[in-house]
Amino acid sequence: MKNYLQFVLLLCPFMLWGQAYRELRVEQYQYNMEGDSMPIKKQVWRYGEAGELVGQEEYEYRKQPAGSLKSSFLYQYDEEAKLGQQQQLKYSVKGGQPQSQLLKTHYIKYGADEQLRSKQLYFDKTGELQREDSLTYNEKGQLLVEETFDYRGSTSHRSWRMKYNKAGKLKKKGRYVHWSTVKRGGKVVYKKERREWYKYKYNRKGQPKLMKGKSSSRRYKTVWKYDEQGRILFYQSHICKRFKNSPKPKKKGEEEQKEKKQPKYRYLSECHTKKYEKGQLVLEIEYDHGKVKERTAISYLQDSLKSELNYWVAGKLKREEKYYYDSLGQLEKQENYYYNSLGLLNYRLDIYYNSKEQILREEQWVREQKVRELRHQYDAKGRQQRTTLMLEDGRKFEKTYYFYKD
Repeated sequence: MKNYLQFVLLLCPFMLWGQAYRELRVEQYQYNMEGDSMPIKKQVWRYGEAGELVGQEEYEYRKQPAGSLKSSFLYQYDEEAKLGQQQQLKYSVKGGQPQSQLLKTHYIKYGADEQLRSKQLYFDKTGELQREDSLTYNEKGQLLVEETFDYRGSTSHRSWRMKYNKAGKLKKKGRYVHWSTVKRGGKVVYKKERREWYKYKYNRKGQPKLMKGKSSSRRYKTVWKYDEQGRILFYQSHICKRFKNSPKPKKKGEEEQKEKKQPKYRYLSECHTKKYEKGQLVLEIEYDHGKVKERTAISYLQDSLKSELNYWVAGKLKREEKYYYDSLGQLEKQENYYYNSLGLLNYRLDIYYNSKEQILREEQWVREQKVRELRHQYDAKGRQQRTTLMLEDGRKFEKTYYFYKD
């Protein structure tokens, strides 16, 4: 990598991510090379007192001529109007007016049950409305309707509609399409079709046990099984695809003879299975029409600590992971081995952890040469302070800084 990245983070007290501080402003600068005065990219985020995003700016500059603006992105949120506006501008090297794209998001409460609806309006460069997206939630915050009005083509309305059971679990989900066509004589005909549907069933503990669905020529079925303690034992997701067979062309001069009628459709299936022991994943297999496509096996130590992971593609080992712990059972080191299509080692990635199991150092090795190293530094509270990315010669070429105000 040639770019040099500087990340500035300013924070104030408030509960965020379980820690007592609040984001107010975040700034990120990216430079072509360390020591450059002009960035090639600048990003700024601003947050309100409740932690909501109230503003965002993004500027991208050209290398030649240095400092000339290539594109910009602006986002502003008005709390009183419940309106968020995004504007993207692209600038030409030759100058002139930039190309503009505007997106408006409206947040509206309506109805006796205080349902929440959000709308996004998409405009073209002339200011004409092109598309309208909306989301509708119930008083519990569950998504009820997701719909799109497209004013550019024949498809005018698409929607997802959800239903929930008494426990608040998703019960049904369907996708509907409404469109208009013009027949002979100029008559406009409106059509409606349900394109997809999914149904869910749960056990007495509220855990999913069965899902069935249909989408065009595909059929879906997913099964979950649990032990007496409620820990998952087995998971299987099955997809069946239907394809229409084309008639076989007859050779020139071939005599007609009675043949077995060719089926109208042919089917292909994909299956994804997972097996667990004591709630921990031990085997994961993906099948493609009955043949094993990918396979992952995981082994554990006696105290349920992950020991080794092996990943195969088409019967060839592609990745191997090994985990090492101290006497207290805390993760100290992880070794990842990546293999090429010939089964030869491509490179190795070593990851070292501190006593809090935070990443201290990542080293990438090709044969016996270290080609990449990424170091992480933390403060006394365990918050990340700086990351440094280096090449094998020790030259620093990317840095990220984090600044906090307690």
